[in-house]
Amino acid sequence: MKRCLTIITICVFSLSLGGCALLPSALRGMEALAVVQALGADREGDGVRLSMVTAADSSRGEGPVRMSGSGATIAAAAEDAAAHAAEEKVFCAHTGYVLLGEESAREDVTALLRWVCRSREIRMDVPLLIVRGASAEKALLESGGERVGAAELLDALASSAPARLGGELPSVARIAGRLESGGCAFAAAVACTPSSELEDGERPLTLAPAGLAVLKEGKLAAFLDPDEAVGADLLLGARGEHSFVVTDHAGQRVTLQTAPGRTELRVTRGADGSPEAIEATICLSAAVAELDGKGNLSDGDYADELAALLERELLRRAGAVLRLEHALGADLLSLPSRAGLDRDAALPVRLSASVRVDHANDVRDG
Repeated sequence: MKRCLTIITICVFSLSLGGCALLPSALRGMEALAVVQALGADREGDGVRLSMVTAADSSRGEGPVRMSGSGATIAAAAEDAAAHAAEEKVFCAHTGYVLLGEESAREDVTALLRWVCRSREIRMDVPLLIVRGASAEKALLESGGERVGAAELLDALASSAPARLGGELPSVARIAGRLESGGCAFAAAVACTPSSELEDGERPLTLAPAGLAVLKEGKLAAFLDPDEAVGADLLLGARGEHSFVVTDHAGQRVTLQTAPGRTELRVTRGADGSPEAIEATICLSAAVAELDGKGNLSDGDYADELAALLERELLRRAGAVLRLEHALGADLLSLPSRAGLDRDAALPVRLSASVRVDHANDVRDG
């Protein structure tokens, strides 16, 4: 029994010595790993420019690592970027965002989508964002500063996605599927803008929401501005939370905040039973978040006035999306198929809204 205990003690002691010897090597391997959080592609002549960025490491006081490479293909550009990186290995399995510059997106989106879908490392549920008015390289390598980079800026942007398009940023897999089945899709758009914060006396570039990019037949076809992008969410099911500013009869600005609602679709038919139109009704409830003056929501007439003003605003934004859909000749919203009709059914859409202002965030309004 005594011998067994001695052997066990020696084995444990030997393992502890071995672990101490191996630990520095393992740590060196981790420190030499560049964990890519976001990557972006741009056309460069007949080839591709690929940009990558890691997150900042606040625990060690290190900023983000920014790198880029060029090649005849996306894969070749990725190898070039990795070959010139200061770190020993570039690790892309934790990539959270894929960006494509506007100019490149107008030429082709599908090449980047196919590369991501075939990648052994990058997940297909990663969001695709189109950089409005700039390249992906500029968005990733020039935004942020020494302490915060594009990865952190994109995380902050994504946290507000529920207020823009049904609670999520459209992913590569979703966009690729929509382009394959219906020929068109929405992607989130971002823009490079000067930050409101000063850093060393200058305003670094930051990334801001820039509405939605409309993709048709594998290319960027148009943009929806942020307020019009809200209209897209309303017609796709009204799953997001949104704020609207209206002006009441007294000239007071009222901010109304909506909760997730629904969009009801109904097909009207003629005497012979053939479909004549699609009726789309946006149904929402709203609360008063801010009021520049006095208002009594216990007054039914005043609540009805606010509801009517909000309904008008909803119809304006949703109507802009319907007009764009018609101008592009694209099935952006899948209204016919969602209403139980053939996808190619060409029917007029009659749009209406139903809003209930049922409470206020200010307890003084009752």
